[in-house]
Amino acid sequence: MTESAVTGVGEELLRARQACGLEITDVAQQLKFAPRQLEALEQERFDLLPGATIARGMLRNYARLLKLDPEPLIQRMADRLDAPDSNRLAERFSQPVNRAEPRQDQSPLDLAERGCADPRLVRQVVERDHPRLAQLPQLSH
Repeated sequence: MTESAVTGVGEELLRARQACGLEITDVAQQLKFAPRQLEALEQERFDLLPGATIARGMLRNYARLLKLDPEPLIQRMADRLDAPDSNRLAERFSQPVNRAEPRQDQSPLDLAERGCADPRLVRQVVERDHPRLAQLPQLSH
């Protein structure tokens, strides 16, 4: 038994497309999909598509173009699509956190002197956080 025979969704899409006299390239152009994505839907190779949510949306748009009711097709293929695994998603999108200590040479004054910060903003920060420093002559402009 082939994978397509499991749900028959791909075969139904293929037959409907052929009955409409459409080529894969015609459908791809109308839906703005790559032909390989449509072939993946017709072959029920959902693993070749960018994800379950996108696969459902692609199937829905393809079915509507072919004048098919998309909901029964989506229900029939639901078991074939992976439900998102939160651990896998978290692993995929995690980024290391830099826990390095802040550099001592990056005081607001140092940043302003190097041209890395707006002097007006530095003055506001210094006046707010270090009122005694704000009295220094180099900050009084």
